[in-house]
Amino acid sequence: MRYYRFVSKDEMLTIFSKIKHDMFIESYNHPVVHLLKEDTITAIVPDAQEKDYNMDISEFFSEKYKKSTIHKEDFLKVLAGVPSDYALLELELESIPSITNLGWYGYSDEEKLEQVVLEYCVGSYKPSDVKAVYKGDFANWPHSSDAVKRIDLNPSDLNIRVLNKDDLTQMKLLKQYYNYDCIDEDALEDGSDYYYGLFMKEDLIGMASIGGADALSNEKITGLLLSDVLIHPDYRSIGIGTYFITELTNIALQQHEEQIHVQPDNQNLHNFYNECGFYESGEFSGGYPVFSKNLNLASLF
Repeated sequence: MRYYRFVSKDEMLTIFSKIKHDMFIESYNHPVVHLLKEDTITAIVPDAQEKDYNMDISEFFSEKYKKSTIHKEDFLKVLAGVPSDYALLELELESIPSITNLGWYGYSDEEKLEQVVLEYCVGSYKPSDVKAVYKGDFANWPHSSDAVKRIDLNPSDLNIRVLNKDDLTQMKLLKQYYNYDCIDEDALEDGSDYYYGLFMKEDLIGMASIGGADALSNEKITGLLLSDVLIHPDYRSIGIGTYFITELTNIALQQHEEQIHVQPDNQNLHNFYNECGFYESGEFSGGYPVFSKNLNLASLF
């Protein structure tokens, strides 16, 4: 069965933090969950005089209520009126979850149909249950087919590894989305642990390099430098960048340096790196501020 739920940024980050062990994510107190049938058609009840807020799922699918159907895409557009501050998840669960409450949301068209949706019906799920995420301008979704984009995403398919010369073609495809022309092909040839790639199955969706901070024009800065961080535009703003930076920091921790630094050339990225645990060091290189993070176990929690 497919289920759709709006999630907050914190819940998206929780999903990625539990990927490795596919741990359950408790979700009793999160936003609305919507039940759709396997064939992507959801049942809706014609404008009913009685609204039984205590109705359970078996009653809903019984003959007690006369029902019509609406296609999934139209159904999801209606959800634009449901509060959401981040994204919409598509979950595929093996069994029907227990229902704790039925919520009613008004929807009228030519037939004046009343839509029935379910609230808080998924008590927990695993990252491997996530099949896609919808991101975009939910408020304008009913008015534009481009306002919201569906991204195929099973977090369990994410993996990070060192890039090599066989990855060069995908690296060049990724960098075309950015004003970025520098790839050190020699580093790929000698097999050094310099470039790291983030893959969704076999597709490269992110890359970065980890090298010495001596590359900066500031002798006060020592340790490691995280640079050339790129995320495919389709996978931005859904928590993947934070996951990638966090995992790269864990990799850097194993190199026994005291600090890792990053030098964002875009002010819009300052808050992003703050959220990833970096702080503004007060140092500059080439006119840009340097953000730093201490590499010790205590700093990672």
